This record gives sequence, structure tokens and C-alpha cells, in this order.
Amino acid sequence: MYTSGQIFKRLYMQDIVSRARKEGMISTGIDLFLAAVPATLVALDIATGGMLGLSTNKTATYITGGIIFALLCVSVFFRLRALRKISMLSGIKAVALYRNCVIVCICVIAITSIFLSIPLSISHKHLAMILCILITFVGVIYMIVAWFCINFALARVSGVGIFETYVWLCVILFPLNALYHLIFPMTLTITSIVHLLAWSKIEKISVNV
Repeated sequence: MYTSGQIFKRLYMQDIVSRARKEGMISTGIDLFLAAVPATLVALDIATGGMLGLSTNKTATYITGGIIFALLCVSVFFRLRALRKISMLSGIKAVALYRNCVIVCICVIAITSIFLSIPLSISHKHLAMILCILITFVGVIYMIVAWFCINFALARVSGVGIFETYVWLCVILFPLNALYHLIFPMTLTITSIVHLLAWSKIEKISVNV
């Protein structure tokens, strides 16, 4: 028999899990939208022989870029909220890792933008370019490793093996995308669908040991 305190605690934890699942699905749903829409537009532009003018209309490009940036910010916000709740319940460091990824991404963009915008001599420009490439490489490697660690941790504490499937799918599809010049938004669409399915399956969170 459960005491009233234990029942209340279980209901409270289940409510947190439910909210985390919804916020994770909102974030991943936005990712899926951002992946699927460009893939559809690219396919339409190719099918119509460039009649849509997506690659030449600068105004449309700027507007689309602004909308994508705004949606990315919303996605990051909801994912941080979801991971914070799961980290609180389980003790994993998922929210800290994801926050670090966001900080690293902002720093890499800021540093490379500053380097590339400073007027330099040709020799110094080459040095700046090399530094930008190195900084970007290190930042990307950190974010990839952290992202995989986050999803493996989510699989462990939630019991949802689809998170692991998502990781291995990324490991397979993204290198193939680079090697065989596949449509990048299509790869993102496939992985986002799997990730959304994984978030939708979260029913409980166990304590990380």
C-alpha cells in the first residue's frame, strides 16, 4: 500500500515526465518542420526547373532565414526545458551538456564572424581562415559528441531504445550525405522523425546509477 505522500510524489513525477515529453516533442517537431519544408521546396524547385526562383530571390532568402532562426530559438528553448526536467528527475547531465552546446555554437559563430570581418593583409587572412577552421572543427566535434552522449543518456534513463537508434542513424546517414551528396534536408527529415518518435515514447524516468 502506498501512503498519500508516496502517491502524491508519484503523480508529481509523472506530471513532470509528461511535461518534459511534450516539450521535447514540440522542440523535435520544430526540427522536423525546419527539415521537411526546405526539402519540399528544393524538390519543387528542381521539379519545376528552377521556376520558383528560390535560389535567386534574395528577399525571400532573408525572410526565410529570419523565420528559421526564430524557430531554432524556440526549439532550443523547449529542448532546454525538457532536458532540465529529465536531468532533475534522473541526475544525468543532459541539460548541462546541451547548454554547453548552445554556448559553444554561439562562440564559434561569433569568433569566426569577428575574424572574417576584420580587414587584414593576405598572409594574416590566411592565418585567420586557418584559425576559424580549427575553431569550427573543435566546436563541431564537441557538439556532436555531447549530442550523442545526451541521447544515449536519455535512452538509459527512459528505457526508450529509439534514442540509440537515432544516434546510430545519424552516424550512418550524415557521412553518407557528405560522401554521396544526398539532399541534406532529407537526411534531417528522416532523423528528425525518428527523434520525434523517441520523445513520444517517454513514459517514465529512472534515476541514473
